[in-house]
Amino acid sequence: MSRVGKEEEDLAIKYFKDRGFMAFNKNDEGFPDLIVMKDGRIEFFAEVKSGETSFISWSQRQYHKRLLEKGFITQGVRVVDGNVKIEEERTWPPPEPSER
Repeated sequence: MSRVGKEEEDLAIKYFKDRGFMAFNKNDEGFPDLIVMKDGRIEFFAEVKSGETSFISWSQRQYHKRLLEKGFITQGVRVVDGNVKIEEERTWPPPEPSER
């Protein structure tokens, strides 16, 4: 059995986008770490960071902005010393360094 290749995935994504759907590939650069679902619905996309000082990359920021523009929620999740902390929704994604 062969695995579907990137070319086929790209064609399928284009097919759905041409019909008004939002389609994405989990292997896209910047795609969030987690899709959090409840009762069969996407609740939010989550970016997981470790420690207090790690930040999202430029490509992650751009992907999160695209998701937000389409009406999805993106959420920061920080894991420090084994404890999970959800970032405040209003502050995610955090402002770019030039906006601080």
